[in-house]
Amino acid sequence: MTRKKYNKIAVLGKSLKFIKEIKKNYNHNTLTIIPWRQIEIYLGKKKNKYDLIFIGGFNFDIYKKKLSFFKKKNIFQPFKLIKKISNKKTLIIYINTQKTNNNDYTFSRYRYAKQKLAYLIYKGFENSIIFN
Repeated sequence: MTRKKYNKIAVLGKSLKFIKEIKKNYNHNTLTIIPWRQIEIYLGKKKNKYDLIFIGGFNFDIYKKKLSFFKKKNIFQPFKLIKKISNKKTLIIYINTQKTNNNDYTFSRYRYAKQKLAYLIYKGFENSIIFN
């Protein structure tokens, strides 16, 4: 298999297994790892645009915090950062580690956050792939 070449790749989340696979399967000049818990810091900085963005994180530390804070950290800030560091040509790959729910409701904050972010990415970016 030929390794695909992307000049700049960003990874939101710091899963070692995802990073290992990205390094193995994609040639790149720059690989930027953005830990999920530091997304707010990255939002405040001037950011480069990336050719490929992988998303695969979640902040479990705030699971029992207020729902508005939880959504801000696990849905809206990551989405805002993706918009900031991408352009129309950027390929966005979301690794949704939660199975989809065919209902309009869920009792799990984790599932809710994963599905909501997947939905926003799907609707907000033409060049996106969601892996369930």
